[in-house]
Amino acid sequence: MARAARNRTDIEVISDDIVALKRDLSSLMSHVKGGAVNGVDAAASAARDEAVDFYGRWAAEGTRSAQSLRRKINQQPVTSLLVALAVGFVGGRVLR
Repeated sequence: MARAARNRTDIEVISDDIVALKRDLSSLMSHVKGGAVNGVDAAASAARDEAVDFYGRWAAEGTRSAQSLRRKINQQPVTSLLVALAVGFVGGRVLR
């Protein structure tokens, strides 16, 4: 009889351990899932920041190029007109 009581106690202990293990595993999965989401959010934020920075640099470069072209046209209007006509003529011949 004492052995049956002891076996029952062992089974109860094992059952309690399994319940604790399930709880710990569930908690671990929640933390892993949260960490993965935070990692993805951080990566997306870094990519967005990089894209904004890239766009800002290229927009500034485009503005500088347009200003430089505008100055060149104002300094040499006849040459600019002849270059535009030549590019149009060649473009027309190529596309024909």
